[in-house]
Amino acid sequence: ARELNVKYRTALNWWHIYEETEGVPYKNSGKNSGLKSSFTTEHNEYITKLLDNDPQIFADDIINSLTEQFEGFTISKSQTNNHLRNTMLITAKKPTF
Repeated sequence: ARELNVKYRTALNWWHIYEETEGVPYKNSGKNSGLKSSFTTEHNEYITKLLDNDPQIFADDIINSLTEQFEGFTISKSQTNNHLRNTMLITAKKPTF
């Protein structure tokens, strides 16, 4: 308990669970992992082609191109930027005038 920096009773409960199940006890996350991304691999491939053709493309242009190419596809700027940054590891510039 001291090594793990937990209370004695917690360590004792973990030990009892380990003896019963022969496995390490863990707690399932009760939190919702959020909505699934509305981007598919087809969308990712299309974005990659856009960036190959024009590496200086703006995020707004990517959104407009996606909505024109895929009927019924709507996405916000923040969702697009989060997807590009976190999933595709790409940063898109914002237009400055």
